Order: sequence, then C-alpha cells, then structure tokens
Amino acid sequence: MRRGIGLFVTISLGMLIVLEVPPVVRALSRAEMFQVVDVSVEGAQHLTRDEVLTAAAIPARMSIWDDMEPPAVRLRSHPLIREVRIRRRLPRRLVLEVSEREPVALLPRPTLMPVDREAHLLPISPVGRRMDLPLLQPRRDDGAEGTELTPVQLRELTSELSRLSELDPTVFALVSEVALDSWGDILVHLSQPRVTLRYRAPLVPARLSDGLLVLTDALEREPDRTLVSVDLRFADQVVVRFFDSQGR
Repeated sequence: MRRGIGLFVTISLGMLIVLEVPPVVRALSRAEMFQVVDVSVEGAQHLTRDEVLTAAAIPARMSIWDDMEPPAVRLRSHPLIREVRIRRRLPRRLVLEVSEREPVALLPRPTLMPVDREAHLLPISPVGRRMDLPLLQPRRDDGAEGTELTPVQLRELTSELSRLSELDPTVFALVSEVALDSWGDILVHLSQPRVTLRYRAPLVPARLSDGLLVLTDALEREPDRTLVSVDLRFADQVVVRFFDSQGR
C-alpha cells in the first residue's frame, strides 16, 4: 500500500514538474538536491567546452529549475553560436546543445578570416586548423582594382558558396575563389580543372548539372585546348570559352 502511495506521489510530482506549475517549480528551485553540479556540452566543434561554459556564465548554486533563457541568450550572443538548446537532466545536470556557425570561405580583413553563409566574421584562427576553404574576393572582379563589395553583396557570395556546398560537395571542394563582377555575375574559380563557372544567382541544381555535363564534354572533345570558362547565364544554353591559338 505504501509503495502504491509513494508511486502515486512520485508520478504526481513528476507531472507537476513537467507542466512547470509555478508553486512547485519555485519550491524545487530552492531545494539543494536540484542545484546544478554538472554541465555537459554537445554539438561544439570549433568551441571548447570551457569556451561554451564561459559564454553561458551559469551562476553558482543555480537550480536545474531556474529560468534557462538568460544563459541561452548569452550563448546566442557568441559570434560562433547560431542556436542553442538547454536540456535538464534530473536531478542536477544541464546539457548545453549548441549549433555553431559553419565557415564557408576565407575573407581577407586584412588577414584571412573565416566567414559563414551570412558573411559573419567567425573568431576561428586558421593557425593549427585545416581550413581548406575558398577565398572570398572582397572587391568586384572587373579587371581593375575593383570597388569594395557591400555587406549585401558579400552575403550573396557566401550564400551562393553555401548553396554550392549543399548541391555538390565535390565541386565545392574544388573551389579556390569566388568573386562578383561589375555585372553582378557570380564567378566561381575552380582549381581542378582551372576553369571559371559564371552564373546569375541563385544557382539551381539543373543549371549546375548542365554546366558540369558541358564542362566534362568540352574537356573530352578538346583535350589540347585550354578551357577558360563555363557560362551558365543564358536560358537553355551553356557557353564555353577557350584560349585561342595565340593564347589569349
């Protein structure tokens, strides 16, 4: 009988906790048995556990039932953290699940700085890390010095790089540099083969597929000629350009 009563009380208390009934939560938040003594971090790749904990700034003697929004807000303010979820693990553990911003390119500022798909500068030092990422050209590629790109134009380039990485990771791995020309066209320079893909954003899967098919065919048909660019700007057409016999 006592066991049944105990089980009923436990279940009832558990339901009140899950529903976060204010009087119950307030009472539990003052109980020492629910004070946070262990915090684990999940999802971090570029940040260390200590860096995440420092950003969260969880106060001493915090209860597992306290409001988790303040530490979540502090975590979201970190330039490398895109989103965060804080989970409770009874009786005294918290799990900080973070989603980091992923670098898609390197931007000279003036040293090379990683940027994500929204062109946010990421505080990740390339030193000691393998960051084989494309170079993001900060000026227009118009054959001269070029004007500085606006933040909106930089975001267009990083967004296109992110799109390409999702459409075809193999092609993305071959990208050495990406730029914007004076016409507003995207120039994606590949390292192997050394050729430029030119297109108007956004790049859709069908156009990328068409371009790659024509690129492969051109290399097979003209193995002795130097292919310069594959132009995807025109509807239902893919235009290829070679160096002429004078090497121009």
